[in-house]
Amino acid sequence: MVPKESQLRRFLRSGPGGVLLLLAIEVVVFSVWTQRISPTGEVTFLTARAITSLLEATTIYAFLALAETPVMIAGGIDLSVGSTLALGQCVCAALITTDTVWRARSFPGLPGWVGVCGGVATGALFGLVNGLLVATLRLPPFLLTLGMLSAGRGLAILLSRSSAIGSLPGHALPGDAYASAEPVALFERFGKPNLSALRLGPVDLYFPTIVLLVLAAAMVLLLTRTRMGRAAYATGGNEEAARLAGLPVRATKILLYSLCGAIAGTAGVMSAYQYGTFDPQAGMGYELGAIAACVLGGVSLTGGVGGVAGPLLGALLFAALRKGLNQTGVGGEWSELAAGSVIVAAVVIDRWRRGR
Repeated sequence: MVPKESQLRRFLRSGPGGVLLLLAIEVVVFSVWTQRISPTGEVTFLTARAITSLLEATTIYAFLALAETPVMIAGGIDLSVGSTLALGQCVCAALITTDTVWRARSFPGLPGWVGVCGGVATGALFGLVNGLLVATLRLPPFLLTLGMLSAGRGLAILLSRSSAIGSLPGHALPGDAYASAEPVALFERFGKPNLSALRLGPVDLYFPTIVLLVLAAAMVLLLTRTRMGRAAYATGGNEEAARLAGLPVRATKILLYSLCGAIAGTAGVMSAYQYGTFDPQAGMGYELGAIAACVLGGVSLTGGVGGVAGPLLGALLFAALRKGLNQTGVGGEWSELAAGSVIVAAVVIDRWRRGR
């Protein structure tokens, strides 16, 4: 019979299990805290509106954590996902904005679906460049993607001329009242509760969250049911052994980095749908939160280990921490300090899981 201590240790070592425990502690702490400071004694951290807002805030972190997951499982890392998010946003904006100032600069004002495809394709292309350089030239992914982080951000700033691009066709912020019996264009659907959200009791799931869940399900199938998924785990576990076994290590890396870029580009487009603007500074620092979410969720920094559920829960934990501190009136500097502490804790937890 396995001793209780061993069962508890196994539970804490598992990515989803450990994150669930931390998330439960976080919920209890912020519930009590918000109740104590609320004039009415309400647990404001657990209201339907607060949960909907938390899911919305989690979505973009979760997109980037999902993008990082297969790359990290294969033994790599991508520090440029935040910049890829911003670049995908700006390319999408350049294609569809209705702002007269931007149109005067020869921005075409194409249909919304063209912008969506353009943003995702830009991310995939950026990821493809990362993959080719890592796989063919065997450049260290940490240093390479650190350089691409700056390059992507620079391209976003050049394209947008250092200013946010607004005036999206038919956009309304999540929560805005909207009613129309007339058909609306593709881009006009996003961010409008009655057109783009599912209601689960008192909680709304907005369109970006639904897209995230669909992509997460597809990622589970990719990692567990396909040859590329098996090659990713083998490459992360022992790249040389995977190569000697005849697995397509180089092709796997190229495809996974391309997929990472495509999901990051999707995150950029979805972020713009949520907030109604395209900003070249969007996603700055998000790559660290995404990597921390992956590590907290059980994806090893050395590769070969991990899944999808853990990183998504890690993103929820990270977003809940920021949201809870914001609701309790803690200053932004303390929120940043807490976020940094989570990232450090993620590295410590990864070493502990590996027993070193």
